[in-house]
Amino acid sequence: MGCVLILSFWNRRNYSPRQETLSPGLTYIGAAGSYLKTANEEGTHIAQTMAGLNDGSSTLNDVRNALTSAKQIEGVGFADYLDHTNGHIPAELNSLAKDVDETHRLFGDATNEFLEYWTDQNTAHIFSGQRTMERCVKLMNSTISSMTSALQSASPR
Repeated sequence: MGCVLILSFWNRRNYSPRQETLSPGLTYIGAAGSYLKTANEEGTHIAQTMAGLNDGSSTLNDVRNALTSAKQIEGVGFADYLDHTNGHIPAELNSLAKDVDETHRLFGDATNEFLEYWTDQNTAHIFSGQRTMERCVKLMNSTISSMTSALQSASPR
């Protein structure tokens, strides 16, 4: 979330009416930041819904609905990211792009694994999904830090 706020501030501060397009790097960072914000929000929604199982504010059906919804919304966010980048990733941001792609893969793997619980009620799916989501969140946080650094280095001094 902080990265998107930084992007919004930086773009407003440095945009002039004559400037028709952003640099490819800033365009990419904006698209990646938007996707990561979406994935982060959906992961948070899943976690909050699952936490509600402990105090009774959520049911297993609520968790399944949250997982299904999050998977769809995150997928749309990733599709928007791909549409906005149009396959154009500046060479200096290739590593960041690989991390964004891996974040998407891990998010999908985690939600799919969680949802497998409703196929056979095997709690191993919950634990496996949790481990995968933890890897996704760690990578997402690392990617946001890398993106913030890339943004700061692109910022005029």
